[in-house]
Amino acid sequence: SDRRIGSADRPAFAAMEIVSAITVPLVRDGRLLALFSVHSSAPRDWSEADVRLVEQVAHRTFAAHELANTATRLRDSEARLAFLLELSDRTRGETDPAAILKATAELLARQLRVSRVTYGEVDEAADLVMVRFAWGYGVPAEKRTHRFSDFGDELVALHKSGRTHVSHDALVDPAMDPALREVAARTGSRAIITRALIRDGRITAYLSVQDGKERRWSSLEIRLVEEVAERTWATLTRAHAEEELRRTEVNRAFLLKLADRTRLEGNPAAILAITAELLGVHMSVLSVSYATVDAAGGRFLLTDAWGSRGAGRLSGYPL
Repeated sequence: SDRRIGSADRPAFAAMEIVSAITVPLVRDGRLLALFSVHSSAPRDWSEADVRLVEQVAHRTFAAHELANTATRLRDSEARLAFLLELSDRTRGETDPAAILKATAELLARQLRVSRVTYGEVDEAADLVMVRFAWGYGVPAEKRTHRFSDFGDELVALHKSGRTHVSHDALVDPAMDPALREVAARTGSRAIITRALIRDGRITAYLSVQDGKERRWSSLEIRLVEEVAERTWATLTRAHAEEELRRTEVNRAFLLKLADRTRLEGNPAAILAITAELLGVHMSVLSVSYATVDAAGGRFLLTDAWGSRGAGRLSGYPL
């Protein structure tokens, strides 16, 4: 008979067998955040003492709940920071992409307690997805290549919009094409979070975590995967740049060494022999050869060769 209860809400109260109640709202900054209620299945004339008791318990409960939530968020934040610090320590100064990906996958799998972590590169033009690294525990091995078209238009559009693909159950995920759901089923990947790297409007790489069972991913877990993906790409870019710089410096040192060895040499054959040998050793190749062109005879003429005797076959090879 309470006129404050709308006619649309009365069937729900009846279904829950609620006939009388005391409800205390939690309001912060003008926003309703929660309700604390006690219910009775019979009409009841609540006393002032009943109402004050429920109000006191409600406010104490709200305060304790907020304190517990704050403590949980603090623990989650501390755990996240500790994980990111360990990840940074494991990958700092590392220039080998395989080592960077291995450390990242192992730490992320341990942190989220997932079955698999994969990192892949994408060539949209070639319709190719190449799995560069896969860490898995107790799950079937994954193929090293897939068709990019298996992602499906909807999932590709989602990634290109800058959003993260989150699947709590890949076997019934409407965003995934049947071909991709089949891959998920075959590899034991039931729950998935995938973050893609977009460059110039194209998907170029991705980081994915997968679990073998249906799982409701939390917002904290999703944000962690996103942050690790961004850090991984930055680390790989840094490692690539450092490796390129190292190679440039090594090659520059080689050129100086070559110049020193040939500067005073006046014999053309000796210059070729020194150059071929030094370059072959420097690059760890099978052979190095130098051949001139016999235009009149329409063939190559081998002048000098280092390494495998097979290089000599170039001599007399037709143009």
